[in-house]
Amino acid sequence: PYDTSVLSVATGVGKHVSRGDQIIKLTIPGAETTAAAAKSYVNSAQANYAAQKADNSGPVREAERVLAEARATEKAAREAIANGEAADLESATQARIAAETALRQAQEDLRRTLQPTKEALRQAAETLQMARADIARGIVRAPISGTVVSLEAQPGMTTTAHQLLATIINYDVARVQGLVQPELQEKVVKGARVMLALTGPSSVP
Repeated sequence: PYDTSVLSVATGVGKHVSRGDQIIKLTIPGAETTAAAAKSYVNSAQANYAAQKADNSGPVREAERVLAEARATEKAAREAIANGEAADLESATQARIAAETALRQAQEDLRRTLQPTKEALRQAAETLQMARADIARGIVRAPISGTVVSLEAQPGMTTTAHQLLATIINYDVARVQGLVQPELQEKVVKGARVMLALTGPSSVP
């Protein structure tokens, strides 16, 4: 929606391009700088999140260890009873339930502690995504596979909205319809070779 300049051109007249190939890159004011700053912010936020998680995961790891021991004790009690031996299965089961509750609480405490840092990381990633989207808006891709027959875009030139930058034709599916003068109709037969000339500012036959 605004005037901008051509940063680079990745193709040329007569070159074949595939659908989706980048052919032209336009300058989006401030996009590259914003993206670089956003990437740095994401890296910092990731490092901060990882460090805070490592510093505060001790209670969770301890709760996991206690739960593993409680489950092992409960399993041993069940096996002892199955073998006719005496065992306090009820106490072992209660200890396992208490350990599960303690683990859930430790996990919830960790989640709450990390929430602000996690939210900061999410916002940083969102900012980076928007910056990259701005850069992507400056990339002109080939809408079809075919041959570039005209290329008005040149590095450094200023472009305006809806300006023609390139023309691509897929000769495999192109069809030409023309009028033949009456006196030449007898000379036009199926399979006859014809010569077509394309005209334009940068075109070649």
